[in-house]
Amino acid sequence: MLYPAAAQTVVNNDFEDGTAQGWIPRGPVTLTNSTDFAHGGTHSLLTNGRTADLMAPASRPWNSHQGCDLPGQRLGPANH
Repeated sequence: MLYPAAAQTVVNNDFEDGTAQGWIPRGPVTLTNSTDFAHGGTHSLLTNGRTADLMAPASRPWNSHQGCDLPGQRLGPANH
């Protein structure tokens, strides 16, 4: 018998601490913590320089970057 999985929060960021909270740019964009617009607080993550839909904030869904591989990229202490 199959049982539904319990709901789990995967990502929960509010940007209220003034940082990007681990989000990284995907493509040649700039990420900035902003107070221009917000939902449920006073801060949000602003993305500037988008010229294509895929250029956006990206997250790393793991706690430690060291030793984790992405296609075409090795993340370690020098570049995380």
